[in-house]
Amino acid sequence: MRNRFVGPQTVRLPLSDGEFITVKERLNAGEEQDMFADMVLDMTAGEKVHLDPKSVQMAKVLAYLVGWSLTDDGAPVPMAPTQSVAERRSALRSVDGDTFREIREAIDAHEKAVEQASTDRKNGQAGERESNKTSPSPVGTTGATSGSVD
Repeated sequence: MRNRFVGPQTVRLPLSDGEFITVKERLNAGEEQDMFADMVLDMTAGEKVHLDPKSVQMAKVLAYLVGWSLTDDGAPVPMAPTQSVAERRSALRSVDGDTFREIREAIDAHEKAVEQASTDRKNGQAGERESNKTSPSPVGTTGATSGSVD
């Protein structure tokens, strides 16, 4: 039986130049909802949702990122879940564009790998035994049966 609750597991993802980021392995339902809410510019029932283009990438990175090895002139730059969202956002906004893209792409690749692993598990392709979805059919009867004639 699978665990339906998301724990605090993290994963270290490599960046260029030997640096790394630490991200949540998976987001829980509340974190996913918060991330999507942070992306929305305008939403009206029955209409298409309008996303804030400035917030989409930042919201995902902030949802996943819990730490990093980045420094500024040799001094460590804090990035921790204990910091306020404003502090974490400020630190992310301070990196150069290439670094932000590299962080975002690492998180996107991680998210896709986790989704693929989940899909594989659901489809019985992850080396686990697939459970029977239906009861086995009874063994056919022998002898004469009513019905059409050959």
